Amino acid sequence: VQLSAWPNIIVTSVANDPDREYGSSTYIDSDDYYITEYGTLEFDYALVAGRGALRVEYEGGMAADVASFMTDYPDIAHVVTLQCVHEFRSRDALNAFSFAAAGVSASTNEQVKLLDVVKDVLDGYRRASNA
Repeated sequence: VQLSAWPNIIVTSVANDPDREYGSSTYIDSDDYYITEYGTLEFDYALVAGRGALRVEYEGGMAADVASFMTDYPDIAHVVTLQCVHEFRSRDALNAFSFAAAGVSASTNEQVKLLDVVKDVLDGYRRASNA
């Protein structure tokens, strides 16, 4: 089973119940499964099949916090900064839209277009998905 948020995954519970009631007897002991480095949940035995029969509760993502993300993925942090600078410098462009209400103001271009360097770096982290 491929989990959608990885590489940092903490599984809190796994249940297998074709009736989708997930009573206490349907929960799988953590000794009976493991997570691969690519976020795949592997089981030591065959599961009971059925639509929606497997329920996995977990927390996951690329990092636990911003500081860890910037340390672990400095290339992404760098291109995000470049994109922010680009957006800031483009704030006075002719196609910009701005509004103000109740002491709050915001402005944006009609559509944010990622810089090529941002796309190139992010493409390196793209993964195949069945979703």
